[in-house]
Amino acid sequence: MVPMAIPSFGGMLVVMISLFVVPVLYCWLKEIRMKPTTSDIRPTQADNGNAHNFKE
Repeated sequence: MVPMAIPSFGGMLVVMISLFVVPVLYCWLKEIRMKPTTSDIRPTQADNGNAHNFKE
């Protein structure tokens, strides 16, 4: 006969894993879908593709 603590501990472990893993995976997928591709990013006319507009 299996002690009752073993299945109880296993059930609590599954709940704790799903409590943390499921939201992380959900947010990760949302970020991937929202991330713009490099073709979507275009420099503005004021920027001219330069990170810094210093006069040398």
